[in-house]
Formats: sequence, structure tokens, C-alpha cells
Amino acid sequence: MAKTVTKNIPHRVTLACYLIKIRELKNTETYLNIDTLGGSGNFGQFIQEFFNSMHSVDKNEEKKKTVQLDTTNFTLNIAKRKISGIIKSGEYGTEGTIIDSNTGEVKYRKKVGEADERPFYFLLHFPENKDEAIIILQRTGNLGIVDVVNYKLREFLKTKYSHLTLEFQPLVTKELMNLFMNESNIRKVTLTKYIKPSDVATKVQKKDHTEKAIAMELSFRAPRGGFLDRRVVKKFVDDPNTKIFSIKGIKQLGFDNDYFASIQVSHNGTVRTVDLSDTGQVRPYYDIHEEIQLESSGHPNFDSINAASNNLLNDLINDLYPIK
Repeated sequence: MAKTVTKNIPHRVTLACYLIKIRELKNTETYLNIDTLGGSGNFGQFIQEFFNSMHSVDKNEEKKKTVQLDTTNFTLNIAKRKISGIIKSGEYGTEGTIIDSNTGEVKYRKKVGEADERPFYFLLHFPENKDEAIIILQRTGNLGIVDVVNYKLREFLKTKYSHLTLEFQPLVTKELMNLFMNESNIRKVTLTKYIKPSDVATKVQKKDHTEKAIAMELSFRAPRGGFLDRRVVKKFVDDPNTKIFSIKGIKQLGFDNDYFASIQVSHNGTVRTVDLSDTGQVRPYYDIHEEIQLESSGHPNFDSINAASNNLLNDLINDLYPIK
């Protein structure tokens, strides 16, 4: 049975996956071997120098963000072609007030040049003799580091090899999505729409609402111990104008347009949530919030997010480079 749930937007932890591709500035058609940078150098040495350059804080004036490497959990394993750790990043450029959320008491007044840095996990893998590397980046809610990491990596490459540039390309393999939709057991389909509190109050005729950002979810769950029919789910995902949106109550709440869809699937004992756009295209975000442990700080425990990310990386490697 479908039910509507209105709640505060959670700071859910997801993983964003990208391919890193390097090419010559004047050649938009051909990407270079990642190992040798097309004969220009050594990627392992280059990436090691890159992370060495991040030991001190750096500012991106265009994005108004700081970025620096937290060396506490940094691991560089050239033999396994893997690098993982924590990158801290925060926004600056405006004043702000830090208050006690319970009492409203002012605790600190943030200055224009100060940044509230947060930790974000990353995992980088550069496979042998390929024209790409894989990078997995943590997102918390709508906060992430892909823009600053992309920019800093591209600028650092320019200082070493002025004739080269790199691209970040969103990664979700067709094989993996086919696995989710056709071979996995689908437990739940969820539609999420982010709505202004005043809009919700108007639509449900509620006057005593609070001005907090909320997400409205419409979920279709399988019975306990069961799974949803793949054919029905696939048709539902492929057709955003499905008849369910003609139901008056649902349409009035705004689920007839501009919503986000996700599916929760179970395959070989692993439960994973994949976000879909309203056009049925796969987003490069994997929901791991239920797989990890959170510290008292509200941030992921490193070992748990490291394990979840490596499990996802193994799935991606198997799909991208199957053993023949």
C-alpha cells in the first residue's frame, strides 16, 4: 500500500561515482592511458604529488570553498592502485550566526573569511592499462566535494602538464542498472519531492506549521518477506506520467511533476538504494546511509564508510571490466 510521509529532510549519506578521464587540450575525441598519461608521465606519481599538495588549506575563490586533506586516515596503496581518505571542505564568503538549536542562544558569530569545514570521504582507483580512473565521493544531503576536487585536480594537472586536461564523468554502468532492474529483488520504490513548508501547509490546510525544510515521500513497499513485481516497477520508472498521478490527492500534493525516484533492491544478500531522476535516468548516487555507522559528531565512522565504498567499487569494477 502506498503511503505519504512528511518529515524533515535527513542528512543522508550517499556516494557519488565518477570516471576521471584525461586528454590533450586540442583533442576532444581520444582519452589517454591513465597509467602513462599518454606517455607524458606516471599517474601514480602524479596523484601522490597531488595529495601531498593538499596538506595545507587551499581556497577556491570562484566557489568560495576551502579544501584540504585530513592525513589521519589517508591511505595510498600504489600496488593496489587505490587511494582513500578524508577531504575537509567548507564554504566562506558570508557572515553567519551559530546558535543553540534548542534555546536560540548565540554561540558564535562567523566572519566572512571563516569556513565551516566538514569531512567528506573519498576513494580513488586507477586500473591498469585503462583510459580512466574511478573516484567515489561522499555526499551528505546536498553537500559534496565533487566541484572543488574536480577543479583542484584539473588545475594541478595543468601545472604539471600544460597540454593536458581532465574530465569528471558521472558513472553508473548499464550492466549495473540492468542488474538492479532485471535480476535483483526490488523491495521498495520511493518518490521524494522537496516542498516549501508554506506550500505543504496550504495544500493540507494546516496553519500551525513550522518553517523548516521538509521532504515529502510516497513509498511503495513489498509485503514483509516479499518483493515488488519487476515488470510493474520498470513500467512505473520508465513512465513518469503513470496513472497514479491522476489520483486527486496525490496530484494536489505535487507528485505529478518535479520529483525524485529511488529503488531499493536486494542482490546476493546486499541491499542497495539507487536514485533515479524523474526521466528514469540513473543518478550517480548510491544511498549507503543504512549501511554505515555515524559518530557522535553526526559524520560517518571511517571504517564503515570505507567498507561500503570498497564494496561498491568492487561492483563497479566487475561491471566495467568483466573477466572474460
